[in-house]
Amino acid sequence: MWSAWVVWAVSLALLAICVAWLPAKPMAAAGWWLLTGGVLLGGGLGLWLWYRVLPVPRALDDPYAAGRWWLIGLHVGLIVAGWGLAAAPLIGG
Repeated sequence: MWSAWVVWAVSLALLAICVAWLPAKPMAAAGWWLLTGGVLLGGGLGLWLWYRVLPVPRALDDPYAAGRWWLIGLHVGLIVAGWGLAAAPLIGG
């Protein structure tokens, strides 16, 4: 279960960055928040669906369930969108 602690440590570090230091450009700041939200969502999903800290509904119990993949897609989408927005000012000049 050490991997869950690593995810939460990274999440706390990202939260600290979002609270203490954000880029001046709003698009980059939004990217950091999306990235943080995606990592937090992934950590929560891992604890819930993998380690079963809370009961998992029957509809999400199957690893190939559509709802489960939708949540994973949301997690990945938030991270990718966050990376893109956070890096956009660096690429655009």
